[in-house]
Amino acid sequence: MFIPLHAIAQNGTDVAVEPVYSSAIIITELQTGAAAASDEFIELYNVSAVPVDVSGWQVRYANAGVAQTTALATLGDSQALVIPPKHYLVLHTAGVQLSVDVASQVYAAKLSSADKVVALFRPNAATCNLEVQDAVAWGASGGGEGPALQALTTGDRLVQRYRNAQGGYIDTNNNASDFELKTVSRDAAVLGVAAGATPGGDNALAAMPAQNSGAASSLAAIPIAGCTVIDPALPDNEPGQDTPQPDPALPDDPGPDGDNADLPTPEPMPRVANSELQQPSISELLPNPASPLSDAADEFIELYNPNDVPYDLTGFVLVAGSRQYAFTAETILAPQAYQAFFSAQTHLSLSNTSGQVRLIDPQGTLVSQSDAYADAKDNFAWAYMAQAWQWTTTPTPNAPNLVTAPMPKVKTVKAAAATQNKTTAKSTATQKTPKAASTKVTTDAKPVAANVVVRNPLHPGVLALVGSFALLYGAYEYRSDVANRIHQFRSYRAARREARQSAAGRRGD
Repeated sequence: MFIPLHAIAQNGTDVAVEPVYSSAIIITELQTGAAAASDEFIELYNVSAVPVDVSGWQVRYANAGVAQTTALATLGDSQALVIPPKHYLVLHTAGVQLSVDVASQVYAAKLSSADKVVALFRPNAATCNLEVQDAVAWGASGGGEGPALQALTTGDRLVQRYRNAQGGYIDTNNNASDFELKTVSRDAAVLGVAAGATPGGDNALAAMPAQNSGAASSLAAIPIAGCTVIDPALPDNEPGQDTPQPDPALPDDPGPDGDNADLPTPEPMPRVANSELQQPSISELLPNPASPLSDAADEFIELYNPNDVPYDLTGFVLVAGSRQYAFTAETILAPQAYQAFFSAQTHLSLSNTSGQVRLIDPQGTLVSQSDAYADAKDNFAWAYMAQAWQWTTTPTPNAPNLVTAPMPKVKTVKAAAATQNKTTAKSTATQKTPKAASTKVTTDAKPVAANVVVRNPLHPGVLALVGSFALLYGAYEYRSDVANRIHQFRSYRAARREARQSAAGRRGD
């Protein structure tokens, strides 16, 4: 949809009117080469007044005469990526160095200066398709919006969207009216950016051609692999389950005897206004339920409503990997309540090895996301508690989180045990080291006290060193006793020697 840049007021005055864009995110500039042929960039801009989550969006391209597009880059690379209002995101190759502070993402060079179409695709959970949001084509290529830009015969390309006198970008769904195609001079390129290019900044104002309305891109939608279309008419039924039929024994109109006259007529649930309410948040995930539970039915994603009033989830989307689940009309979160949405209903599959879940509002804005997790063990829940995401062995669907820390496994350890008695004067020289006892330490899956420490076995050299120090300390401590013993021994030897000599003298007389 497009509103012309100028409209005639009732009094005949020509007044400027801001254009209404067909997409919140538009392509504003791209380059197919500069100092080198691989110096490419594609600039996107959020024209809306709210942040837009572009995680999982794709930029794709096709050559002239080729109907099927090829992926050039997936925004966010499987991580959350949000473009703030009136801000840019620049996708670029490694040779392009940005001179402004702007959100960016690097991709491998694919574009050539020949005839081309480049398009931005957004995932649609309701159709399980990637659908075109904006496209620009030049030369002989089709698939852009309205007529393609004129063909240029030589040189690399710089494509820039026009801006009006008020500074807003032009979007008439007509490539020939919205964009200017220029030939790039490689000699004037700086840091991989062609002269006149403005990646991450506003395009220069230029003389615009006549503004003519065009048409939406004719590029085909791309099916999302692994995505399941959710039938809003059967939100809670398993595939193949029949829709419940009214009981014929309970007619809609009261009988002649008035048996049903006192039955109340069900009132439709009133729609809840979410204005000025806090957004709901993801509070718990169960990626790997243990047997007898199953992944197909018992995995769950839990949301929490922090408000004192109900919250309407109509149009919100849960995103897990490549699959999405759109909440159907009148899905209401109770006040201050936790509510788990199981895989039997959502058909979302949570990876056991690594994953992350996001909650997107109907405008495409990221509302809440879990931290990424890895290696989900049987029946371990990934829960938000104490201002952090952490594993718990106690899943609590539809209830406040209860974190019980997983018990760490203690590996088999060979422990060397050695005992040493206090050294005494008489035992210093006869101290013995007991033989090492080898034991295996194992534990069951029970909580371990915080003060339990598993010690590694001591090296024999350490034990020998300790024993040597003990001997030296004993010798020092009892040095007087040792000296006395030595003196007594020497005195005893001298007395024995004198006695022998005296005995020998007497025999000689």
